[in-house]
Amino acid sequence: MTYIQSNKNNTNNPNNPNNPNNTNIVVSRYKKNVDFVYRINNNQNINVLIYDKENPNNPLNVPVNKGNEASVYLKYIIDHYDNLSNYTFFIHDEEYAWHHSGSLIDKYKEAVASKKKYYNINDKCSNSMKSVLRECQEKRWLNDFLGWYQQFLDTYIPFNQLDFTKSNRNSAQFLVHKDTIRKIPKQLYIDLYEWIITTNLPNNQSGRYLEWTWHILWETYPNLENRKIKIKYYLSIVTSFAILLTIFSLFFIPTSVGPPPIASIII
Repeated sequence: MTYIQSNKNNTNNPNNPNNPNNTNIVVSRYKKNVDFVYRINNNQNINVLIYDKENPNNPLNVPVNKGNEASVYLKYIIDHYDNLSNYTFFIHDEEYAWHHSGSLIDKYKEAVASKKKYYNINDKCSNSMKSVLRECQEKRWLNDFLGWYQQFLDTYIPFNQLDFTKSNRNSAQFLVHKDTIRKIPKQLYIDLYEWIITTNLPNNQSGRYLEWTWHILWETYPNLENRKIKIKYYLSIVTSFAILLTIFSLFFIPTSVGPPPIASIII
């Protein structure tokens, strides 16, 4: 059984995992045949990494079957954080499923064509945070989910700053750029992984928490950070202009006109 498919002997080969210009396909598998993944992109310029649960024969193994695909994704990120390929395609172990239309082979092409740094391929499954909270309330998960969010994510995106009405794709299959993954410090992924493989919550609950929030880490947070950078940039321009205007007024405006307020303070 092959768990890692790549050409490790030729460092110039685009399939080499040490080449940053490739794509890693990370498969979260639990006792299923996933041969279809070798047909993605005709197996060109990709590395296939098949992660298992409770399979010590596989070096890519999550020791316990917890957290659905989330535990696999987190383990991969932790293992490769410092040498990620340009893109990683995170997928389940079924080519066809209810939450995406068509084949995962075509969905990979669609994700690449989007040219986005985060693209969720599950076009048949989406919800808003408002509907997430409603579901949590119905299942009596609400207090636990809110406590989990505060413990792990609130530092990055305060819960009260979320858009509660925007619909987001979920069920956790996506193409993600390495820069997007690294926007979040490695320690958070470690903390989430340790939580998900030790929690007493059932898989359908712990896994759902991540399904509902990947987009917050990889889409909402980066966009918020970009807006903050732009705001700081424009504020710096305004501040510089104000300083120049003050200097100009001090030295070039005739005294008969009267000094500006700042000059009056200095005088």
